Order: sequence, then C-alpha cells, then structure tokens
Amino acid sequence: MKLIKTSSRSRLRSATLNTLMTIKLLSESTENFQPEEAVDKLMVMFSDLFCTFMITVLFEVTIKHQCGNKLSFFNSA
Repeated sequence: MKLIKTSSRSRLRSATLNTLMTIKLLSESTENFQPEEAVDKLMVMFSDLFCTFMITVLFEVTIKHQCGNKLSFFNSA
C-alpha cells in the first residue's frame, strides 16, 4: 500500500485507492513484459488516428479550394 498511497497522494478516495490496489495486485510483473505486442497495437492506433486526421485536413483543403476560402471546420467564424 505504501507504493500506492504516498505522502503526495494522501487524499485518495477509498474507491480510487481500491482501484489502484486491485490493479497492482492483478498486474503482471514488468520483468517478463514483452513490449512488441503493445507497440504493435499502439502503432496501429496511431496509424488510424493519423489517417483520420489527414482525411479531415484534405477534406477541408478541398472545401476551401472549391468554396473560395469561405468555409473552415477548424476556424469557425
């Protein structure tokens, strides 16, 4: 419990403390952690987010070009 409730976290609510203690008890040791799977999932997530962002930017550029800069989804007037 001293690893979870330190002096800087002395105001933790019971529900938060219970959740943190449960996570600590159920978590696997970091000694055997293999980061490859986590990194692969993270890369897929970032790839999806980047693609969504680029589609949004390209859509706005297309709309601005077609409407003569009158519309903008990022700069609302």
